[in-house]
Amino acid sequence: MLSKTKQFEELVSKTNDDETKLRAIGTGISTTYDEMFERTKGAFSKRVEAGILAVCRKFHLVYYEGQGDDLTRKSSSAT
Repeated sequence: MLSKTKQFEELVSKTNDDETKLRAIGTGISTTYDEMFERTKGAFSKRVEAGILAVCRKFHLVYYEGQGDDLTRKSSSAT
């Protein structure tokens, strides 16, 4: 599960709903994920998680793993 932080909300808010700026954030997220996925060696799941964690660090998101109420925070991004 991914969760937004105040810092992420501020980043989005600064776009003033400008579609070009919002698209740039989306492109940045995709590029960050793809670059880390490609650089990481090993199992597919390890590569996916590396991409997710890179996005969380750069865009101030928080990543949790688990089911139901049993969630463990995997990212180090501050809230």
